[in-house]
Amino acid sequence: EIKRALVIIRNPMGAIPSFFNHIYEIKNHLPIHSERAPVEAWVEWRDKFAENQVMKYGKFVDYWMERFDKFNKDRPIFSYEALTDDIQGPEEAIRMTQFLAQSKGVVPIEEESVPCVWRAVVKYKDQIPDANKRRLNESRRRLDPSHHDSQRSGPTERPYTPEQLLSMVQMLDGLLQKWSARNTRLKEILEGYLSDVNEAYLVVTGQISPEASRSDGDASPHDVAAVEATDTGVAFPGQIGPFHIIQASMPHDMGSIVLTNILMGVFEPNADITEIQDWPELPVRQHGMMIPIDRTIVSRTTCSDILRMYKKFRPMFDEVFFVISNSGKDPENRFSDELCEYSNVLCLEQEELVYTNKEQMAAVARNVITKFRSNFDFFFGDNPELFDETKQSNAISRLEAMSEVAMRILDKSFDYVDGKYGVHGGVGSPGAVEIIATAPTIASPKGTFDKLGKSFHIFQASPPGTASVVVTNWLMGLFEPDQHYSFMVNQKGRPIRHRGEEVPADTTIVTQTHYLDLMKIYKRFHNDFDEVFFVVSSRGDSEELRINPKLCEYNNVLCLEYEDLIYANRSQLETMVQKLTAIFQDRFGYFFGENSSLLGSESQMNAIQRLEEMDKAVASLSSQPASVIDKKFGVHGGHRSNSNLLEVKPLAANEGDPDFKHMAEDVKKSFHVFAATPPHTASTGEMPQV
Repeated sequence: EIKRALVIIRNPMGAIPSFFNHIYEIKNHLPIHSERAPVEAWVEWRDKFAENQVMKYGKFVDYWMERFDKFNKDRPIFSYEALTDDIQGPEEAIRMTQFLAQSKGVVPIEEESVPCVWRAVVKYKDQIPDANKRRLNESRRRLDPSHHDSQRSGPTERPYTPEQLLSMVQMLDGLLQKWSARNTRLKEILEGYLSDVNEAYLVVTGQISPEASRSDGDASPHDVAAVEATDTGVAFPGQIGPFHIIQASMPHDMGSIVLTNILMGVFEPNADITEIQDWPELPVRQHGMMIPIDRTIVSRTTCSDILRMYKKFRPMFDEVFFVISNSGKDPENRFSDELCEYSNVLCLEQEELVYTNKEQMAAVARNVITKFRSNFDFFFGDNPELFDETKQSNAISRLEAMSEVAMRILDKSFDYVDGKYGVHGGVGSPGAVEIIATAPTIASPKGTFDKLGKSFHIFQASPPGTASVVVTNWLMGLFEPDQHYSFMVNQKGRPIRHRGEEVPADTTIVTQTHYLDLMKIYKRFHNDFDEVFFVVSSRGDSEELRINPKLCEYNNVLCLEYEDLIYANRSQLETMVQKLTAIFQDRFGYFFGENSSLLGSESQMNAIQRLEEMDKAVASLSSQPASVIDKKFGVHGGHRSNSNLLEVKPLAANEGDPDFKHMAEDVKKSFHVFAATPPHTASTGEMPQV
């Protein structure tokens, strides 16, 4: 058992080539840390193994974080870059000494001597004026082969493909999402690595020049944005300092995409849309990748904490402006009037962003620009070239292009988002009235509540692998047959997501979740409805696949068994739906009474049709990876249909594949292999390889 550990990590862009150089030296019987491999050898190895090394990097961090998650003091994190830095290095060495001094039997040297030892070990070249006068101990492993003090000779170029860099981005981003809230030191290190990899990706894909890279030149990131804007016709007067505009709106505010594209049309008409995510770290993303915020001028967000964003981003600019789109009268879904009174905040109503033809489109754009200029004249002053006819024309042109793109992606799913304009697939629009409907449309449950005379919500809460998707679609077939499924995520805040967007619980009737603390769910939502119900599915005897049986005793909880949710044909499906609906009505009769219009034959037929459509969706996704999810039914790629489970029949040797028949004949006896695994262990994907 390792009680304490000192963990050192390095930017994967440097760590992976360092590992490769080590392999190259061993294979070629060279002294360790003596020579770098040729670039062509690196490229060949990289294309075979780099993806795997990126995955192992993430597993390494996860391993050490999971072992000491609650005891950060027993597992300090160091970065290679800080350890070898001229300024930070000695300080990091002292921190390392202090950690080691807490171990039994370790008597460290005096702290004032640590920088000297650090320099002798890390900056050894400074200590050896002539290598020929003193033989180096080749068996001693130095810290890094690629930094400027490395013993290794040979080419330092270690290029990556865009796909490999993107893989690093995704890995680092995943680590940040998982661990940043629990270890500030790791968060700072990984954010630096992610920024470096993002920058490398932008260079490799030609989005910025190597000269514009922060690591290769003196230009600041905002200078880069200004240069790019100038190249596309946006030039800022010299007396205007760096600024940033954040277009903020509540989730599902339908005018925000129009407002964002107007602002981008004025300040960066050819740029791709940038989003600030409503996470604790407020990451800034473009095309799904994190970028520095000062590489853009306009960003879009659904984060409502304006003060938090201002505190984070204001030090990077002379000013940060907020342009807000409000809609409706509900105070819970609007930015406050007090907030709109700040001098750097401009609030607009959704009605101001609606148009039905090109003339109205132009009027909307000009109205936004006029209000922007008037509201923020304390900063922009009298600079007519900033908001002249050319800028207004750019804004209108961008809105027109946005509409054209929305029509081109009409045949794509809603989850497809255009990276330049931020419009969703599957919506389409010849004009902004349709375009602003790109927020997910949710059929209100009000009609159902009116029939019943009271409100309710159903949580389908089950462990994974218990046919929960069947239960969810049966319930949705009864109460909201044409709706897309909603899912409550098991993370901080327990947000409910519908078609990729966070929504209030009262916009739907049925929500699926794998979060099994029913009491906490009830306490959170019971004040919003007349009743909250739970329909749970369990499977087998394993505690991981069953809910606490005591919960099943509550009168608003219905517990089902996996065996009750299997069907092989239409007849069995009809029988299952009738049986489940009868159980539902019997269990919750105290609330629904004899309301046949809600649970009668028409509703049951809707449930049957929805489950049949679900099975078709399963079949269409069978060859897709598990990451592909159908947003209407909640089924994912590689999933097996419930109906198909009972249709699989064993084949005799002479009915199956000829190779199988010959194999049976070769061994002169018959056999069968069962791949018996818990759910979600990649059993289906790995069987062909076995």
